[in-house]
Amino acid sequence: MTSFYHNSIKKILLFIIKIQFFRFGTIGFINFLLDLSFFYILFNISNSIVLSNTITILCVSIIGFFLHFKYTFINKFFGISQYVKYISIVLISLSLGTYLIILFYELTSNVYLAKILQIIIIAVLNFLLYRKIVFVNK
Repeated sequence: MTSFYHNSIKKILLFIIKIQFFRFGTIGFINFLLDLSFFYILFNISNSIVLSNTITILCVSIIGFFLHFKYTFINKFFGISQYVKYISIVLISLSLGTYLIILFYELTSNVYLAKILQIIIIAVLNFLLYRKIVFVNK
C-alpha cells in the first residue's frame, strides 16, 4: 500500500514538473522572441554585442520574472528576497551569457546564430535555478 502512495505521489510530482516545464517553455518562447527582437534592434543601432546583450537580458528578465511568477510556477509567496534571488541569477546568466555569445560569435561569425545558441543554454540553466532557488512555494 505504501508503494502505491509513493508511486502516486511520484507521478503527480512528475506531472507538475512537466506542466511547469511546458509553461516555462511557452513563456520562454515569448521571451526568446522578445530577446531576439530587442537584440536585433539594439545591435543594429549600437553594433555592440555586449551592450545589446546586456540591455536585452535585463529587459527580458524583468518581463520574465512576472510571467514566471504568475504562470509557470504559480507562486503563492512573493517577497523582496525572492526578487533578489531572481536578480542574482539574472546577473550570473548575464555574465555567462555574454561570455557565451562572444564565444559562439567567434566560432560561427554569425551574431544572430551566436545569440540563439546562447539563449538555449541560458534558458535550461535558468529553469533549473529558478525552480530550485527562486520560485519555491513555502
